[in-house]
Amino acid sequence: MALDRTRLQGYLALALAFLLGAIVGGALLHAYMRHRLFDRWADEGPRFAEQHRERLLARKLDLDPAQGAQLHQIFEQHGKRLHDLTQSTLTQCGAPLHDEQQKMDQEIRALLRPNQLPLFDRMLAHRPPPPFPPPPMGRRP
Repeated sequence: MALDRTRLQGYLALALAFLLGAIVGGALLHAYMRHRLFDRWADEGPRFAEQHRERLLARKLDLDPAQGAQLHQIFEQHGKRLHDLTQSTLTQCGAPLHDEQQKMDQEIRALLRPNQLPLFDRMLAHRPPPPFPPPPMGRRP
């Protein structure tokens, strides 16, 4: 009976080792891929997404080389304008959010004692930037 229990514990330990390995491996792969995609996005900006969409359309629609060249021309022709419109929209949408956050910070600042203000200012300096507007093309946040 003791041998069966020892064998069972061995199997459970082995299964646990495999499970932990799969979890850690998946987490590392996820982190690597996010980092890699973030680097490409930071280097190429919106052009990265456009290139991906262009390749996807060409492959899914089974475009011939002439159609692929025309598709590329269309993306080139409209890409800059779409980027500018996106930047403009996000900037305009982000303004009320930014204004509200500034009002909130001023109200918090008003309730703090003088010795608490420097710490609050340091905390604000380390606060992540709001999602609007997005960073300029080709630059990391």
